[in-house]
Amino acid sequence: MTRATSAEQDSSDVYQEEILNYLRKLEDLDEEATVYSNNGEFRTVQPLSEDEIDAAERLQREYDMEPKQCYWNCQRVLLHEPEDKYTYVEGYTMSHSVPVPIQHAWLEMDDTVLEVTFPDGPGPRDGATYFGVPYSADKIRTRLSQIKSCWPMASTV
Repeated sequence: MTRATSAEQDSSDVYQEEILNYLRKLEDLDEEATVYSNNGEFRTVQPLSEDEIDAAERLQREYDMEPKQCYWNCQRVLLHEPEDKYTYVEGYTMSHSVPVPIQHAWLEMDDTVLEVTFPDGPGPRDGATYFGVPYSADKIRTRLSQIKSCWPMASTV
């Protein structure tokens, strides 16, 4: 893992604080924000290994990932992949290129963020911060079989 420069560390700290403040403001208004705030944690953001890059690029290619469809993109991977190699995580992300918290879903492989929805993936954007709640493949499969539709896991549909 590479060490963050002090500028990267400073922006990461700022983004972490921004995300937490944003969630605090939403807690009384949004059930998903409450779930993320109460159960989320900051995720590991680091350069991807060759294996992680290969895996993410394969997923992007095989599943024809669509922009702005992060929940569907990530949940269907867990629905169809035979091994529990990936973890589905949803919450918020923020980066230099998107300097406001956005609700998002992503995959993790060995606790490392794989960005399969943003067109500049498969790694996280430079300086990105991710805060979210992980869900197992079994939970995803059960939920999709029950509601036959894709929604954030934190919502009560």
